[in-house]
Amino acid sequence: MGNSSFRNPDPRRPNLHNPGVHIRRAILADVPGMVELGKANPAAAQWSRMQYEQQFSKSPAANDFHGPEHFALVAEQASELDLSAEKRIIGFIVASGLETDWELENIVVAAKSRGGGIGTLLLAGFIDHVRTGNGRSIFLEVRESNQSARALYRKVGFKEAGLRKGYYADPAEDAMLYRLTFFEVSHNETAP
Repeated sequence: MGNSSFRNPDPRRPNLHNPGVHIRRAILADVPGMVELGKANPAAAQWSRMQYEQQFSKSPAANDFHGPEHFALVAEQASELDLSAEKRIIGFIVASGLETDWELENIVVAAKSRGGGIGTLLLAGFIDHVRTGNGRSIFLEVRESNQSARALYRKVGFKEAGLRKGYYADPAEDAMLYRLTFFEVSHNETAP
């Protein structure tokens, strides 16, 4: 069906390596935590609070909606000492899609939580959303120097698709383009 061999874990199940982690759909109330986490990670896209809030302002269910669909997940972790305590956001993913094509716009994992499978769980939840919605492909840009993110994208089946010279600022850097394709279109067919 697609060219990815990655088997998505169910994002609703707890991370077996870190049972205090829970992945869920983001809500407007998560924006302050997302902004804070983004600012703490210089390699992340540095969005304003308003840009995050706009991710929640429109829905494909609205009658006058003609723009992209927005999708966001957060990873939460409860206190290891008190599981009844308020959970804190330790990662998130933000994406938008138009018809069958999606762009991963931002993915961030707290520095202390990296290497624990949080990024993989967030990507799995996003990929599952795109697949179940009959999405055709996911596209993203990543800093050329961000080797850990590039390795994660390759691990889940993304392929390098190009280079954008001087795409990033502060510091100036090239962007590597990646694409994950689920449905191939033959030469005798047209894209849906």
